[in-house]
Amino acid sequence: MVERIKALQLTPAPDLNDLRVFPLPAQSGVTPGVVFAADYMFIPTYATHLAAAKRLFSYLTSVEGQSLQVAQGGHLATRIGVNESAYPPGDLGVAKALTGKDILPDLDDTIGGHFQTTFWNQLIGLWTSPNPAAALGPALAAIQAAVPP
Repeated sequence: MVERIKALQLTPAPDLNDLRVFPLPAQSGVTPGVVFAADYMFIPTYATHLAAAKRLFSYLTSVEGQSLQVAQGGHLATRIGVNESAYPPGDLGVAKALTGKDILPDLDDTIGGHFQTTFWNQLIGLWTSPNPAAALGPALAAIQAAVPP
């Protein structure tokens, strides 16, 4: 299995040492959090090779499989037991920055609907604005107004 994955010759991003995590601001009495999403996998019910798919998933989620994945760069292990030495330096910094933090789902995915489309439309507007500082207040107001009751 390891040889097959290595044969894919996956190319990591150009500068894997230029990675950062932006934790949510600390609040007294609350465990600090960071928005993070795991890799999701599923096997269709009527898959032709169900047993093989299950073996593949078992390997990909094993310590060995996760170690191989993080060594490629651009990934963080989604299970415990992966040795720090498996990580490239930039990814290791990100993994260490997550230590002691609660992993939180994306707010827009959690709420969905009109809020989610408003959220992304406002972010796109903010990112493309010639004056982001002036656009921030109206963008935040629009997002807040879209929060369901």
